[in-house]
Order: sequence, then structure tokens, then C-alpha cells
Amino acid sequence: MFRYNKMSNIDGDSDLSDDSGDDLVIEKNGPIGPSRPSRPNRPSRPIGPNDSSIAMYDIKPKNETVDVHTTLLDTIIQHPYVENLSLDLNKLSQCREKIHLIIYRINKYGENTAVEFYLTTDFLSLHMTEGLLLATHLNDTLCHIPGTKRIKGDIIVENNIYVFVQVRDNTDHLNWLSMWDIIVNKQYFGEKINDNVIDFFTLNGEISTLILNKKKCMSPIVLYSYTEMCHLTYIIKSRSIQYCQRENSPLIRLNTYKENDNVRTICFIEDMEFSDTLNDLVANNYIIMKDSNDNMGDIKNGEYGNSSNIYWIFKNEKYIFSYVK
Repeated sequence: MFRYNKMSNIDGDSDLSDDSGDDLVIEKNGPIGPSRPSRPNRPSRPIGPNDSSIAMYDIKPKNETVDVHTTLLDTIIQHPYVENLSLDLNKLSQCREKIHLIIYRINKYGENTAVEFYLTTDFLSLHMTEGLLLATHLNDTLCHIPGTKRIKGDIIVENNIYVFVQVRDNTDHLNWLSMWDIIVNKQYFGEKINDNVIDFFTLNGEISTLILNKKKCMSPIVLYSYTEMCHLTYIIKSRSIQYCQRENSPLIRLNTYKENDNVRTICFIEDMEFSDTLNDLVANNYIIMKDSNDNMGDIKNGEYGNSSNIYWIFKNEKYIFSYVK
């Protein structure tokens, strides 16, 4: 079975994000500038995400007073990877090589929060032109993505420059991918993600780690299903796929992507052992089963066969959030 939360050492309010660091707001009709006044006595920042201090999650309050109650800071969602990035605007402004853009947001799903990345099959990118501001280039490149953008930092990986841009006030769902989409599924609705994107996120596995109350937030897995066209409008409005699958059953059956699947579901669940009977749903919100067929198997007897076809079966939508293609 997949062990994503153990593997990673690593609709929605999209403005759940840290304000730490001297990130820069991309003004739509003006030059780029600090998001708040600079602090002359601020300690030097780590040089990048691989700095050893990242494991300590040493988060400073916005006003850097030392007497802030620690439990208050524990309740703020922290993003250590991004908080430890450096930002060199002079270097970026003078760069004449391709700049890869890591577009991300911090999104809320019920009681859970997750980092998502805007991707098609490859990174968005830009080339700086002499005489034009970085903000101008970014606004032109990202004009199709709603929301406020902030430059959070930059890194160099294998001689490639990557700039991190956070998007706030964005509630779209198309092309916003999780780490599971990228490094496990390696596709989005069947469209394969380029190997260079997969390699970058695999190498930088901590990029999606969020910390709350000194614990890592759960990372979602992403599953798929198919529904008839007549149900799509209902799903868009209600975010519910119950009674909208082929079997017209209260049980919701999800799988890894199959051709023609048109519903993508974000699931905040733990891994578990396989079940061999639907009766296990009495004590669980969901189970994982192997099916010997492409249909619901011997559902009348509450049993499934043994095969490589794996299904996640839910009796409610407490921890899952569905979107159509």
C-alpha cells in the first residue's frame, strides 16, 4: 500500500498562509515593493531549504518580541520550506536565463489544510527582459491565475533558477495539484506530468510540509471516479458524489485514475490494511479493498475478490472533497 504520509520527510480559503519573511507583493499596476517595512535588526536568514534549521521549525512572531506566548504561535500554520528561502531581487532582475515559477497556495479543506501547486504538465516560466521589472513579467505570465501574488523566495537546483510565488484569494480548482498528484499519480486527469517536474518535487519533498501545533499536517491523497454527464452540475454545486456513480449506491467508490474518469477527489485519510468485506464499514468511515472485477464485485454478499484493482470505499464524505474535470 502507499505510505505517503510516512514517505514524505517531507471551497476553500486560499489565504491561509504565513506572513513571515520579507516577501514581496506583486502589484498589478506598479513596481514591486516590500510587503511591510524592513526590520534593520532582523537576524540573518538561512540560505535555503536545505539549511539544517528547517528541522527545528524555529518560527519567529511577526513583531519578533520574545515574550509572545508559545501556545499562540503553535496555532499558526507554518510552512518551513518557504520560510527558509532567501530572496535576491538583484540577481533575479539581472538574470537572462529561464526562470521556473513554483506557483503555490495554502488551501483549506474542512478541518485540514494543504499546499497545492499550479501546474499543467510543466512549470510556468519566464525570461527577464532588460528594462522591465520582475513584477511586470510575473503579472504578464500569471494574468490567467486569479488572486494576489507574492514573491516568497528563490533557489537554484541543478543550475536551474526557481522562484516561489504564493497566490492568495484564489478558489479555483483546475490545475491546482497536490504532492500526491505529482510524485505518486504523476498525472492530472490522465495528462502526464513532465519528468523534470516530478524530479524537482521528489528532490524537494519538504516543499509541501505544513506545521500546526508542532505536528505535520496530514497530506492528502488524490483518487478518481467516473460519473455520468447528467450528474456534473449537481456535483459542481454540492461537491458531493454520493448517489452519482454508476452503481447509484450510497457507498462511494474511488480508484486510481482510469481512462475517462472525470471526477477527482481529494482525500484526507490514513493508510490501512485491506478489508475483505464491506461489513468493515460499520466501524470505519472508509475501507480499502481489492476487486476482481471492474464493477462493484459481489456487493450483494459484501465481498470482493483478490486482484491488483484497488478501491477506496467511503460511507460518507466527511474527509473527501470532489471536483469535476
